[in-house]
Amino acid sequence: MLDFNFTSIVNLFGFVFLAYFLWIMLYKPFFEMSEKRKEIVESELNQAETLRKEAEEKLKQANKEMEEIRSKKESIIKEAEELAKNIVSNAKEEALNEKARIIAAAEKEAIEIKEEAYKDIQNKVVSLSITIASMILKKNVDEKVNEEFIKRAFEALNKGEKL
Repeated sequence: MLDFNFTSIVNLFGFVFLAYFLWIMLYKPFFEMSEKRKEIVESELNQAETLRKEAEEKLKQANKEMEEIRSKKESIIKEAEELAKNIVSNAKEEALNEKARIIAAAEKEAIEIKEEAYKDIQNKVVSLSITIASMILKKNVDEKVNEEFIKRAFEALNKGEKL
């Protein structure tokens, strides 16, 4: 059957020693190295996952800030449009007021010019009438009556009465 001899025992010890040597020198360092690599990979995956979550959170925060900025932009635009409308309406109102003031001033000036022209014409008519009357009266009336007539004519003219 099985025959054990010294060579078999030495071979057995050689095999066990080789297996132990391979275990110490190759298998154990290989498994330790693979375990370290596994830990490093898991650590890097965890770190990557943490970074990914942070990136997602920052993206959400950035999107929220962008939405706030858009909202502020829209409100600023609305305020600017309202301000522009107010400025335009105020400018129109001021233009209408200025127009009314200019028209009123022009009408007042026209009335003043008309009154001055009326007084000037009235003075010229009176002057011509007095001149004509004095020419006619010179022949018929003396100087004293003539002066009195002129004096009454000026008084009547100043009072706005008819001669």
